[in-house]
Amino acid sequence: MQGDAGRRGTANLVSRGVRRTAGKRDGSSQVKGFVVRTKYQLCQSCSLPLDSDSYGTNADGSKNTDYCKYCFDNGKFTQNCTMDEVIDLCVPYVMSITPGLSEETARTQLGKLFPTLKRWK
Repeated sequence: MQGDAGRRGTANLVSRGVRRTAGKRDGSSQVKGFVVRTKYQLCQSCSLPLDSDSYGTNADGSKNTDYCKYCFDNGKFTQNCTMDEVIDLCVPYVMSITPGLSEETARTQLGKLFPTLKRWK
């Protein structure tokens, strides 16, 4: 399953029965059950692919390259929520960019990915 080829800001979550590996030459990593292509940096809270237009901001107004503007603004998280609540918000988006992906599979994939993100470690 390929996503929007050549378009910045897309992450590909691909269903597979694999074990966790990292540092592959194609820029992808595998996390039990799916592949996350990490060609682009992901928000370390919600996994949104980041680019210069989507970075959050620090308290001094500078760009924060770890988090997106939806999760982090003016030096703090925009919402005080749990990892599961953020997963609930992200499931419909992941399903929309991955045709044929079930809600259950999307939720399972995000449940495996999110604990590896900085905010949820």
